[in-house]
Amino acid sequence: MSSVEIGTFAVSAAAAEVAAFRKAARLDESDALPFTWPIRWMARSDIRAALTALVPEPDIVPFHESQTFDYAAPLRAGATYALAVTARRESAPDRLVAEGVLSADGARVATIETVLRLFSTTGAQDA
Repeated sequence: MSSVEIGTFAVSAAAAEVAAFRKAARLDESDALPFTWPIRWMARSDIRAALTALVPEPDIVPFHESQTFDYAAPLRAGATYALAVTARRESAPDRLVAEGVLSADGARVATIETVLRLFSTTGAQDA
């Protein structure tokens, strides 16, 4: 399947939210976002709903397989970024691959890839 454009979303992280996350994860204080922070943006309800629509079969359940982050620059709390999301469905094995390109002022800051393995709940082989 070719990639489907999910949309472009304005995303940011409030400094207080980042500080609470860093404290809970026992990370040093910094205004840089934790390495895995963008997965929070990829899990937004509007993005999740669009990805779910690409798997219309009611007996298919997605399971997190992997995620990768490729940074061109550190992410900062309080900064606003554009997150352009595309997705594609793969087969053998059945997967949904979502890619997000994060940019600031038109320049790529990071690329995020999330791979969801799709399984059938009917007890049949993989979807």
